[in-house]
This record gives sequence, C-alpha cells and structure tokens, in this order.
Amino acid sequence: MRNVRAQRATPKLEQVRTPDGDRPPYQQPRHRHSGEIASLQILDSNRIRIVLPGQPRGKAKKFTTIGGYARGFNDDPTKAYMKALAWQAKASFVGQPLTGPIEMRFQALFKIPKSFSRSRRQDAIDGRLVPTTKPDYDNIAKMIGDALKGIIWEDDCQITDGSWRKRYSEAPALIVEIRQIRA
Repeated sequence: MRNVRAQRATPKLEQVRTPDGDRPPYQQPRHRHSGEIASLQILDSNRIRIVLPGQPRGKAKKFTTIGGYARGFNDDPTKAYMKALAWQAKASFVGQPLTGPIEMRFQALFKIPKSFSRSRRQDAIDGRLVPTTKPDYDNIAKMIGDALKGIIWEDDCQITDGSWRKRYSEAPALIVEIRQIRA
C-alpha cells in the first residue's frame, strides 16, 4: 500500500516538454532573488554550475522487509527532486560524462522560517545565523552525486574534493559547482 501523504507531495509532471519530448519534474520557477530560472552554466573549460531554485532536499530512503530481507528505496519526493536536478543537467550539458577526479562544491540555501523575529531574520540574511536542521550535508551530497551520475560524471566515486555551505536565504535554492581536477 502506498503512502497517501507521499503521493500528495509529489509534484505534477505535465505542462512543459523539452524539444526531445522529456518532461521536467518541476515547472522551472524563477529564482526570487536574482530573477533567473533553474540553470546550468559552463563557467570555463572545466567548471560547471547548476542552480536549482526551491528548498534543498537530502536523500531520504524508506525501508521495507520482503521475504525477511530489508530493502531500501527512494521515496517519491526524493525521486522527483533527483529528476529535477538530472533534467536540469541534461538540458544544458552536452557531451560525455567527465572522467577522472572531480571537485564538487554546493550551497544549500534554505528558506528563512516565518517564525523568526525581525532581528533573527536579519541575522539569518547576514549569515550570522545558520541552519542546523535537517537535511544533513551528507544527504544533500548523496542526492547530488546520485542524481548527476551518468550525466555530469560517470560515477560519484570520482568526487575526490569538495566543500559545502548551508545558509538561510530569501530565495531558497541548491547551487552546485563542479570542477574537473587536472593533474
């Protein structure tokens, strides 16, 4: 039996089609702060930047027992977010996946809670107050690694260097920068 709450949280997949017929998992909302839509930018010959507006998600797994064995699977909102990230990368990145060592940096910009007072809100905007809530940085990194596997890189085991930041923002988004390390 499927979880009814998870079905309601799943985004609608109709409305927009790419020229090759794929449907993006989310409508491409405008980034409230900068006015840009979700984007992939090739910054130079070995750096790529992906911006996905909206509240960042971590990789969540559900577990069930089948025949006495535990089996893990991704829940519907996780699948939809991974598809949105993969679709954005597919839409703009042309060519073969990167090979060799890769550096990945990401910024998870979370929505400022409505319950914050004016002073706490200003502290959050200025970076003096940072989110210490879920999702954890490693779950966000797993989400990115698995979503871009086979598109940007061959396998997420190629990621050898990286850094991350979790901050509050008036425009929640996930910003990923990828750089191929040349030895």
